[in-house]
Amino acid sequence: MTQNHSSFRDLVNFVVRNGEMRNRLLFTAGILILFKLASFIPLPGIDIVSAREFAESSFMQLSKFEYLSKVSVLMLGTAPFLSACLLIQFATAVIRPLRAASFGGEVGRELITRLTILIALILSLIQGLLIGQLLEQPNSFGGGVLVPSPGWGFRLMCMLTMTAATVLIYFAAQAIHRYGIGNGFALMTVLYVPFEFIFAVRKTIAEIQIKMVSIEGFIISGILGILFFVALLLMSKVKERIPLVKNGSDAGEIGVRLTMAGKMPFVLAGVMMMLPSVLSIYRNIPMLDQAYSVITKNGYAEKGLYVLFIFIFTRFYFLLVFDTKYVCSLIHRYGYQIKTAGGHESETKFLSVRLKKMQTGAGLFLTFVFLFPVFAISLAKPENSLILFIRDIGLLLLIGVALDFLAQIKFLKLKYDSGVGKWAVAYTAFDEIEADVKRIFLNGNEIPALIEPLRFSWGLPIRTMVDEYRLYVPGEKVEEARRVLER
Repeated sequence: MTQNHSSFRDLVNFVVRNGEMRNRLLFTAGILILFKLASFIPLPGIDIVSAREFAESSFMQLSKFEYLSKVSVLMLGTAPFLSACLLIQFATAVIRPLRAASFGGEVGRELITRLTILIALILSLIQGLLIGQLLEQPNSFGGGVLVPSPGWGFRLMCMLTMTAATVLIYFAAQAIHRYGIGNGFALMTVLYVPFEFIFAVRKTIAEIQIKMVSIEGFIISGILGILFFVALLLMSKVKERIPLVKNGSDAGEIGVRLTMAGKMPFVLAGVMMMLPSVLSIYRNIPMLDQAYSVITKNGYAEKGLYVLFIFIFTRFYFLLVFDTKYVCSLIHRYGYQIKTAGGHESETKFLSVRLKKMQTGAGLFLTFVFLFPVFAISLAKPENSLILFIRDIGLLLLIGVALDFLAQIKFLKLKYDSGVGKWAVAYTAFDEIEADVKRIFLNGNEIPALIEPLRFSWGLPIRTMVDEYRLYVPGEKVEEARRVLER
């Protein structure tokens, strides 16, 4: 059984007319609404009046309720899990057992998941302590006293509250995975983006009313924003397809996505650009300070260095999450071969060439994501809030999550249209390639199989706890499917 394509209109009709889909959609919306409302619950021990007075200063420019999210029980959001995923992934580059687990199928994925949850909880405790200490310092808030009763009691309360919130976020995400639509971690991570867009539009309109921004500038910003959105949408769909053959006949295809490295090359390039100024706070290094000063004074040199870092980290992440030997081994295990160009190239070389192609494409695309807002801001002078909004990486994340959301609806539609009474999970894969190979093999053994994609495109690189590719088969064939896959 192949995972076919449905038009957007077909998907909308399916969601509207199908009772289960409406329930799933309402359940997901309910969880996200509760998550948003909970983000306005302040930490115990915070003086709300002082927090509001500080937030209403000209420097913060926050809305009537937004200041509460800055001292909320959910102020960490999904960050502990995302940070834990990245720490584990970095560790796989130097710790061989972790590297083996990251390419170790379902068993390896379970180990990585347990370690990620443990590290996320540890990070929550540490961040809770640090935030508690920060909130106790009047100097950090213009002399305002946010914590009337500072001390270890307040700090422990911050640690326990934020860690409990992290646990609740985990279970909320799992509930969305089971009863809703989409990747729970991804949806909660990008929930702020639509609100930021609405805020940017409202603020830009206010800027027009007080003559800070011209109507022409607003129109230019809108056009550039639409062009940027379309470019992000089209590039997020790019996928290099690799055909497989078995006994000389076409068997199916696997794919390598442009989103493999996520946003991390872009983010780490920014970190590297800020590193000299951060180091100078702790230690004065004259040569480093001088080099940094020269680069930052020259706009072209600064942007060029940023682009160089993007390509360096793109290559690093592609090598970290994609192992050509592993892919070849996985394919051969089930009796398939890669249909190379003319059959003259080795499979490893063929995959390496395709990997470099996607790696270059990802680097160029992230460079575009960095440079286009710079160009747009220079073109739409004076700056306005709408044009500044597209500079945020959040728009890219929102597009990736929206496409993943639609991909899961396509899966649910295919599952519903199949006529099979009950589907059950036979295997949970670490990445899309593994899931595709196993699906093709099961279909070849006359076992219908579908893949439910629960990923976070652009949010994180592949092969983390956040991504799940569930392989579904008819309920009565679960045991048979597992035996076939274990051959």
